[in-house]
Amino acid sequence: MAQNLVPNPSFEDTVSCPYAAGDINKATGWISFCGSPDFYCTCNEFDMGVPNNWAGYQMPTNGSAYVGFAAYSNTSLNAREFPACLLTTPLTIGTKYYISFKVALSLTNFIQANCASNKIGAMFATGIYPCNITNSPPVFTDLVITDTLNWTRIAGSFVADSSYNYLIIGNFYDDANTDTVKFFSDFSDNAYYYLDDVCVSMDSSYVYNYNYTGVQENNFNNQYSFYPNPATDFVTIQNSFNTPFNLTVFNSLGQQFYFKQSITSNNLQLDVSSYNAGLLFIQIASQNNQYIYKLLKQ
Repeated sequence: MAQNLVPNPSFEDTVSCPYAAGDINKATGWISFCGSPDFYCTCNEFDMGVPNNWAGYQMPTNGSAYVGFAAYSNTSLNAREFPACLLTTPLTIGTKYYISFKVALSLTNFIQANCASNKIGAMFATGIYPCNITNSPPVFTDLVITDTLNWTRIAGSFVADSSYNYLIIGNFYDDANTDTVKFFSDFSDNAYYYLDDVCVSMDSSYVYNYNYTGVQENNFNNQYSFYPNPATDFVTIQNSFNTPFNLTVFNSLGQQFYFKQSITSNNLQLDVSSYNAGLLFIQIASQNNQYIYKLLKQ
């Protein structure tokens, strides 16, 4: 079996049971690169437990633990949290590496987590430095990840240009370059995600199948096309893979305008004539994956 350079990739090994927020160092091999990421485990029956905890409810992808981090907050400029680990061996310069991890959104009034964001990705470093918003991580997603039930896999690759020995997960883009979708307006905007199944390897087949069954994210994104954009009356949604999908239309406040399940049409005409002018979001969900597309309504 190919080697995963991430120690304790699903957070099952513990130094001790987490008892409070910010206890990521209780997961063997994991530390905070910035902020105070959280560690959740079934050994805690209360706030830091699994699947119930102070951030919400989420089953792990497997096992009994996962980590949580803030990917965005407007409470202060570029507020972020970054879980990190020391890789089992440093990366080799000039070698291509493949990265994969899974996230799930938490939405709860209790910790004031009320929105979703994009730009979640992975960065490598040769040491633990002060929080660094680079706007240039080697792996990230442009998807605004809104799924609170299923785990969404983020994957990519890069060629090492230094002997990096630390992996860091989070949103490395500043507020100006991060898109968010707000679901309710009671609190400040905060996007909080659970994290599980982290993998770094030189073997692409190993990474893309690491505890994962489903289509790759990029293939899923390319399955659908939308036109015209901007739109006035109708939008055509083409489905090139002939698989049923669910369709939701909502605005930047999370207000739902349209929802339909199990659509089988390969050439759907969506009527947007009655919607107010402005930015709309079209969410496609199929085969345990999802994609959110921005549409400008004129």
